[in-house]
Amino acid sequence: EILLHCSFFKNASQGCLEMSCERLSFEVHLPNTVLIAAGDAYSVRDVRQMFIVGRGTLQVIQGKPHSDRTKNIVISEIVKGQCFGEMALLHPRQSRNSTVMSSSIVELYSLTNEDFKDLLVGFPAFAEAMRAISSQRVDDLNKLISMPAEGDNGIMTDAMMAATNAQEKKDDPLELRLVELQAGVAHIMHHLR
Repeated sequence: EILLHCSFFKNASQGCLEMSCERLSFEVHLPNTVLIAAGDAYSVRDVRQMFIVGRGTLQVIQGKPHSDRTKNIVISEIVKGQCFGEMALLHPRQSRNSTVMSSSIVELYSLTNEDFKDLLVGFPAFAEAMRAISSQRVDDLNKLISMPAEGDNGIMTDAMMAATNAQEKKDDPLELRLVELQAGVAHIMHHLR
């Protein structure tokens, strides 16, 4: 049932859904657990994974988390039925640009990189949908990078405005993931100035 709520699997074939269900692993994490750390190429378990939220809430934090949690810049929240971590599977050579940390007890379902590859190979329509999502995100990122700066915080302001818009669209996990990517780029661009 959880896959039916996830936009990545919304149009997947019955066979793709069945194989995904067979491969999903169930995990429970306590609040303040870092599942993805900015700068890392892999998850905390040294295995690239994508996650689907079954219950609970996670925060997407710009950059690495601060020891003083009040100083974290929360870009967005990830809730039931939304996915995260899939970009590391689609672009394995890129490091992660944001941190994902649980803000409550969370129940997650995960697919490893190998399982995800098996789905891509076994179900070409699913693979094409994933390529389209990936391509759109890369295009959106490139547009963000090429935006002219508006003062010292121009890009940051745009990313934060996008985050505000995404908060209003919590039912769209693709929008939330794009905001995560935008904020990571904004953070890097801000420090390059």
